[in-house]
Amino acid sequence: MSRAVRVAVFRPDDDRMADAVALLESLGTVVVPDPMLAVDPTGNVPREAGSDAGDGVDPDVVVLTSKTGVELLAEAGWSPGDAALACIGPKTAAKAREAGWNVDLVPEEYSSSGLVAALEGEGGSETLSDAAADVITDGVATL
Repeated sequence: MSRAVRVAVFRPDDDRMADAVALLESLGTVVVPDPMLAVDPTGNVPREAGSDAGDGVDPDVVVLTSKTGVELLAEAGWSPGDAALACIGPKTAAKAREAGWNVDLVPEEYSSSGLVAALEGEGGSETLSDAAADVITDGVATL
């Protein structure tokens, strides 16, 4: 790198921060890590398959959009039941597999749009992230 570049990194203070800092430092940048993002679990989990909660209809597909969400669900003892499990990318899928869940779908494009495109034709779904981009919830509504 021919000139000094300073990069601020805003990630939770976990492996995501460490990975980002290591990568940027390897590229010769001056890194300013700021763990301004924090996870504040609510304790809520999606309804279990077969329960009477919500509309009483078991989802065909469960969508997970973050590895942190997977970790929180696993800690709460939640399971996708018989629903197909779709994960937004390989890190989310790896965490889901670590939790003992079968992952049925990981889109080729690791984005909200890629996930919606991959879900086309998969039937109904339940989105498990308040932070999921509107493109996921809007896209799933059209399936």
